[in-house]
Order: sequence, then C-alpha cells, then structure tokens
Amino acid sequence: MRTKERSISFIKVNFGPYWDNIAVTRRYIDNVVHNETGAVNTKLLSAGASELMENACKYSCYGSGYISVSIDQNQKKLKIQVQNIATSEAIKLLKKRIDTVSQGDAEETYMEMLLEAYTKEFKQSQLGLAKIRYECKADIQLEILDEIPAYLVNPEKKDTQSKEVSTARAISVSIESALM
Repeated sequence: MRTKERSISFIKVNFGPYWDNIAVTRRYIDNVVHNETGAVNTKLLSAGASELMENACKYSCYGSGYISVSIDQNQKKLKIQVQNIATSEAIKLLKKRIDTVSQGDAEETYMEMLLEAYTKEFKQSQLGLAKIRYECKADIQLEILDEIPAYLVNPEKKDTQSKEVSTARAISVSIESALM
C-alpha cells in the first residue's frame, strides 16, 4: 500500500528590507520545523532561509520578497523558496553566483570561497550561498517565472518604476535539503 504524500506549508509571507523581520523569520522557521519534525539541523536550514531573504532584499527592485517554507513528511525534506522581482542585470548576477556556488564538491567550493572572501578587497561574495550548499547539503535552484504573481507587486511603488524596473522579471530561489 502506498502512503499518501504529505507536504505541509508553514509560512507564506511577504517581507521587506527590515533585517529584524528576517531574524524573527529565521527563529520562527527553526522553532516550527524542529517542533514539527524533531530534526537537529533546523538552525542551519533556517540560517539558509535568512541568507535567501537577505539576497532577495538585495536583488529586488522593491527591496522586498515573498517566502514559503514547506516540509515533505514522507521524504523528510525541507524546501525554502524565496521570490522577488528583479532587474535583468540582478538576475544575471544572481544566476552567475548560483552557478559558481553549485559547481564541484560542496566542501571544496565553500573552502575556496571562504579563503577568497578573506583575501579580496571587495567584500561582495557568494559565501552565504556556498555555506548553505555545504552546511545544509542543499540544492540551490534559480527559476525565472513566466509571470509576475500579484502578491509580489507593491502597488505603492508601481507608478514610480524606472525603465529598468519595468523590464524586470519575477524570480524564485529555493533550497531543498534533507531533515536530519
């Protein structure tokens, strides 16, 4: 007899560039996922969520985004997905960073990027993404959405869009990792 697939969503919320809200969300994810599953790696996974949220604020046209967290009970996996609206330039940069981080052995890539982060003058790195991939044993995916979901559009800022923003696309960055 086949067991019924069980995926539970625990959070689906828009967030803005207030770093305090990101920290609160990280703690919430850690507590809820640990309480629901008993997993011991929830602090690492919630730190991954925090990194994705920070990147969404950095790369977003509006400085905001949307996060959803779901647990697949049967496969003992956690999926954290962050969506935002980004310019084509920001999307190219983020895609390049994710491609760089996703190459080769996760530990070797992280150690190389850690060394690079300490030795280069310009401190913008992919270290957070590399750390997620290595410490969480996570797959990181970037998807460009065909349409911009209504929940991502900020009506207060819609009329003030620059030309660059008007050609922006909705993106989704997700991490998926086993619960341990």
